[in-house]
Amino acid sequence: SGQTTVKAGTSEKMLDSGHFAYIPSGQSYRFEHFTPGTQLVTFHKVYEKLEGYETPPILFGDAAYVPAPT
Repeated sequence: SGQTTVKAGTSEKMLDSGHFAYIPSGQSYRFEHFTPGTQLVTFHKVYEKLEGYETPPILFGDAAYVPAPT
């Protein structure tokens, strides 16, 4: 439960339970306006560029709507 607002670059999004934000390495970000009960999990990893692919942009989503691998 709970909500927070994330600001990354020029983007801003309200995150609810189960929502996520991908923020590329080197991009500034800030979490604000936490409601009671908010719990935030962060995962930091050095981005390993894959040849032939661009670095992904800032991305917001809901884990409930991410398709599982088949």
